[in-house]
Order: sequence, then structure tokens, then C-alpha cells
Amino acid sequence: MRLVAPTLADETSPGDVVVSEPLATAEATTRQLRKAGADVVIALASLDRSEIERLRATQAVDVVVASQRSERDAGYHVAGDARGVSVSAADGGNQTPVIDLHLHRLARDTVALPEAGATGEIDLDKIDPDKFFDSTSLELVKKWRADVRVRDTAGVEPDQFANIFVAQHYAILSRKLNTILATVGYPFDTERKSLLSNENAFANFVTDTMRERTGADIAFINARIFRPDRAYARDEPYTYRDLLTALPVRNRVVTMTLSGRRLAGLFEDVITDKGIGTERFLQESGVTILYDPARRPGERICRFLIGNEPLVRGTNYTIATTDFVARSGQYAYLRNASRDAKDRGDLVELLSTHLHETGLIEPLKDAHIAPAC
Repeated sequence: MRLVAPTLADETSPGDVVVSEPLATAEATTRQLRKAGADVVIALASLDRSEIERLRATQAVDVVVASQRSERDAGYHVAGDARGVSVSAADGGNQTPVIDLHLHRLARDTVALPEAGATGEIDLDKIDPDKFFDSTSLELVKKWRADVRVRDTAGVEPDQFANIFVAQHYAILSRKLNTILATVGYPFDTERKSLLSNENAFANFVTDTMRERTGADIAFINARIFRPDRAYARDEPYTYRDLLTALPVRNRVVTMTLSGRRLAGLFEDVITDKGIGTERFLQESGVTILYDPARRPGERICRFLIGNEPLVRGTNYTIATTDFVARSGQYAYLRNASRDAKDRGDLVELLSTHLHETGLIEPLKDAHIAPAC
């Protein structure tokens, strides 16, 4: 079985796939597997170490092979006892645990002895030696054991056929990845700190393009969509590889209608301590928001413009965002509106088309959200 953290539904765009609570899923699935005759139940998991321990405590799964989700759980971890065995390793780890699983089916002789008397002892005189083994039967016993070893990946010889196969496909893929989409007209970066807490020039380019290409009133995306810490100089070529490096997760652009009241609530939530400095922070286009961080949460915004006009709480606005932001559940004010979201295409393809047409990428850093009441 495959087990993932329940937060995966908020971290990705699962579509029609339902992400269930892992422990309950493990117990229910194991019951079905045991009923179908399974001797050993193995779970492939993407869980934190604490979640793996809770899974082992249920004794629902015999063997857990996991990738560690938390950066705190670097390296590898092995655990084994009467509850079973689990191994986990960090993504890209230098040491990887390997399980050698041994399954045994043994025939064991069993003999039906006379019942014990009132004293709890068997009367040996009642056993007929000539008929003793007539009551013998064979019982099929199923057992397993696991040997765990750790491999240093530096010593693993690469498969030559796989290397050739990958190299051929990489060469084909690189021709598209190295395609120059545009020239950098203004220096910019994807520095993590600016993405999570204030305006970022590249994020402005992305949201400005989304708004322009969809005809929306405003556009916004969550900061976690970007893979940060790359700087670009003026006149540097910007390639398809650069675009995919910055936006490796394929998101869809969607448009939907949101009232001014919900927009105000959304951004009040975003500029709280739980939003600024976290991956929930929204990079936006088409709005100007001034706020006072000293005010109570929910009452911090003192000026909210859509374009050059004040926000009207009773007016409906068209917004452009990603399918992840619309449906992840992280933004309560979007939940009902996301039901009517209209798909507007792949985000990376939308941006690459725009760059092909303009031939220039020159994102500017504008202070759309600022503590300046």
C-alpha cells in the first residue's frame, strides 16, 4: 500500500485523488489484505519519522519503507522489533537502507493429546503407543524475517545501459530546455526572503502576465510555487530551462469571481503573522494594499485599491490564480468561489508564450503590499 501525509492534499493539486488519513488507511487496507491471504503487508510511505512511529504502533503494517518528509530527519533511520521493521531515508541521501525480506512456509507436526484430568495432568497410561501417531497432522506455518543493510550510494556502480538511455533522452530534452525565450531587460532574482514576505520582481512578472493574458482584474499566487535563490543579470538569455527551474510544479491557471468583501478578508488573513514570512504569502498583481501591522488581525488594512480604484466590498471581481491556490483549502475565503473556477491553461506554457511574443523579461519590483498607513 502507499501512504502519504494528509497535508499532501494542501501541498499539491491532487485533482480527483482523495488523500486519506494514513493510519486509518493502513488499518483498513491491512484487514482487506489479510482477509485475501496476505502473509506480509508492506507500506511505501512518505511520512515524517513521528508519523512512521505512530504507524508502527498500530501493528497494522509489517514492513514500512519510507522517504522522510522533514528536513530535520536527514540521513537514514532503521527500527525493528516485534511490531515489524521500518526503514526510512532522506531524499537524495548518501546512505540508503536496503531490506532483504525472507519468507518461509514450514510444515509443522502437531499431535492431539488426551485431555488433562482434574489435576491438570495427562494420564500417560491412556496413550496407546501403536495409535499415538494416528492423530498427527501437518500444520502450515508462515513466517518471515528481514535483514537490513545500509548501502553507501557513492559506491553503487551506475548501470551503463541506463546511463546511455538517460543520456539520449536528456539530449533530446535539452534541445527544448535550452531554447532562449527572452533576454533579461532588468536584473531580478528569486530570493526566498523576498518571496515570502514582500514584493519580488519575478513574482510580479508572473502575476502581471497571468492578469494580462486572462483579462482578470487581479492575479495572485502563493510564494511556495517558486524554487528560489537564482539571480539574473541584464542582457542574460532566459531559457525554457530557467522557467521550469523557477516553476517546476506544473500548475494550471484558473479564473473565478470573488466579492470585494472576500478579497478584503483574504488579504487580511495573508498579512497576519501566519501569512507574512510563510509559504502562504500571496504575490499579487492589480492591487495596492497599505496596512498597519500594529492593528488587530482582521483590521489592519487601511487602503485597498483594485487598479486605481478603491475596493468596493459589494462588487464582484475576476481573479486569476493557480488551481492549487484555488482548491488547496489553505485560503478559506476562496473555498466556495473555487467551485466555479474556469481553467485557462498551463501556467508555464502561458508564460513561455508571452516571453516568445515579447522577447524580453524585465520584471519590476513594485510595492503593492506595504506597511504604510
